[in-house]
Amino acid sequence: MLTRADVAPARPVVSSLRTPALPRTSFKPDWLLIFAIFEILTQLALLVPGIGPARVFFRTASFAASLIMLALVQPRGRFHPAFIPAAGAMIVIGISIFHPTTNSWLSGVAQAVLYLAIFAPLVWVPGLGVTTKNLRRLLLVLWAFGLLSAVFGVLQVYFPGKFQPNLSAAIQSYGDWYVEDLKITLPSGERILRPMGLTDSPGGAASGASYAMLLGLGLFCTSRRWGMRALALLMLPTSLFCLYVCQVRVTLVVSLLSALLFVFLMGLRGELRRMLLLVAILVAVLFGSFAWATAVGGSAVTNRISSLFDEKPGNVYYSNRGHFLEDTVNVLLPKYPLGAGLGRWGMMNYYFGNNDNPDTKDIWAEIQWTGWLLDGGVPLVVFYSAALALTMWIAVRCAIDPRVGELSIWSALLASYNISLLAATFNNPIFIGQSGLEFWIINAALYCAYVNELVARRTPRMLETSDLGTARPT
Repeated sequence: MLTRADVAPARPVVSSLRTPALPRTSFKPDWLLIFAIFEILTQLALLVPGIGPARVFFRTASFAASLIMLALVQPRGRFHPAFIPAAGAMIVIGISIFHPTTNSWLSGVAQAVLYLAIFAPLVWVPGLGVTTKNLRRLLLVLWAFGLLSAVFGVLQVYFPGKFQPNLSAAIQSYGDWYVEDLKITLPSGERILRPMGLTDSPGGAASGASYAMLLGLGLFCTSRRWGMRALALLMLPTSLFCLYVCQVRVTLVVSLLSALLFVFLMGLRGELRRMLLLVAILVAVLFGSFAWATAVGGSAVTNRISSLFDEKPGNVYYSNRGHFLEDTVNVLLPKYPLGAGLGRWGMMNYYFGNNDNPDTKDIWAEIQWTGWLLDGGVPLVVFYSAALALTMWIAVRCAIDPRVGELSIWSALLASYNISLLAATFNNPIFIGQSGLEFWIINAALYCAYVNELVARRTPRMLETSDLGTARPT
């Protein structure tokens, strides 16, 4: 049980999950928002024509910024409980650098540094002293960017070629047949790339649309301004329309399931009126936006959606991504139980790899579980799974905690978001890029805001050490 001494600001506390105090720069909570804006700007920079060699710089800028924050921000307060298994995962990654079949020293070290940058928010975000207000601002910025990407996706359908960024060089390198397979046919007969939004990948607008839909629900439930609530509500059809025409079925299904989970958590909190209102809104938006999408996209939309129901869900998944999971378990696991070495797959191999040696050449990884197995074998899979499980548990726990007010609603939404990203690991390597970095930033900020909310309220019963880890709040 926390005592008065535990929460006294004049008494610095060093816990078992904190590093010794170092002379580091003091950062305020607003730096979380600054980091998010910087991350968005680096993504937008990739869309500038003729960016050429600078593309690598902008792709890695947000990860480098995370490492800089790790070096400069003074660790303080509670670390997220996922910090312990994340540290275990980093130990495994560090050992894997010396694996005999690591692709090359350069690609191996680059992959390890990438993991460190993605996990780093678990350390530097608590050092910012994030509150519920800071978390809300962060989510508002992410919602605005996701919504803007979804709007551009809609414009790319209505005005083919006019609002479309340059296609990723990596995608073009796969050949014309691959690019052609990423197109949809409009009722007019014109073939266009799936909406890219503010990305350089066909179908990339689906990610922003998913953000916009889920966070829009959160804004509708928490905002005290009718104008903001109306905007969040009106933009839901735009987000779902974009999800339909992007034809990324996994993202569509996962987004809808996440929305339903959010509604369920609202009911679990005892907010039955809000739950029924959300159900009515989702049903109306779901069918209304589908009618809109079929009017614009025609059979390209209806055929893609109907394919989800033509067979059993398991058969649909297996024919698209399930066989990659099967190969991972049946072929790669017996061959690489302790990993295949670092730099064998993904962008680090693309940028820094050397595939001349057949024993260390690249291995195709279509889903995240394959990537984890290749990078660290069963130990990495176990540690990363434990980190994700703790993160899910914390979000749900906060969602059903009546003591933290508005934060519990955002926690319910973020619990749904976490589930969606966990499901996405069976579709693509979601945690080895920008989405993985954002995941740990958001959840570290949620946990920090949760602890600070409890301390600020001085509730009679604070969460005990066994609930939230071994470190104390400042």
